[in-house]
Amino acid sequence: MRNIPALALLLLMPLFASAQLSVEYTPGYGIYTQKGDLQKLLDTKLQAILPVLPNAKIVADFPNYFTHTFGLNYVYNREEFGFQITRMSTGGKIAYSDYSGTYTNKLTLSGVRIGTRYRYDYKDLLFKGKQKLILFWELSPGVIVSSLKHSVYSEYPSKTVTESNNPDYSSTVFSLLPQMGVRTSYGRFGFHALAGYDLEFGGKLDNGYHTKISWMGLRVGIGFSYTFPPRKEKPKVKDEEID
Repeated sequence: MRNIPALALLLLMPLFASAQLSVEYTPGYGIYTQKGDLQKLLDTKLQAILPVLPNAKIVADFPNYFTHTFGLNYVYNREEFGFQITRMSTGGKIAYSDYSGTYTNKLTLSGVRIGTRYRYDYKDLLFKGKQKLILFWELSPGVIVSSLKHSVYSEYPSKTVTESNNPDYSSTVFSLLPQMGVRTSYGRFGFHALAGYDLEFGGKLDNGYHTKISWMGLRVGIGFSYTFPPRKEKPKVKDEEID
């Protein structure tokens, strides 16, 4: 049993030797559809503040925001196998200010998605009879590690705003991201556009509110890649040439 990983690696070595390595970066946008628990948590904090600061308001309610994805892939014929890391962020904010001072109460949510990826080029198209466009689909299972931070800032000499000292919380959920897109290339540089929907399976925070952290929703992105040339094999030297 211990020799199975080594045997599998030996069998895959010819595949990796003929494959090409590529790196890519995809800036995108995340539309999050499961923010209800976070919005309820922010509203609960607002209700606790209103008796002291009646004019305090929610000025940010966990909006959709930009994402950044970095990938490293093996390219083999019409297939790609790789790893990717995605950075996501959003947040909620309660604020109030007047002539006597200012008050802000922030919930900052950040997430890092770590996953593998399989991409397949399933159809080639010619654009204006010259440039080749490739339609592809891909599937990426992974995990998302999230961190929820709470911070309060106030400057009111004449008022006392009481806030509990909440610790930071973290959670881990499983993610499955199917996507479809189109790509083209100019030499070793590639450009792509893709869209998909992130499905998540996970638990809730142990923060007293049992807040569910979810990044589930639509993903869109436009990015670029660079494919390194395959490794060249050294020519074999014949025995006659050595003599």
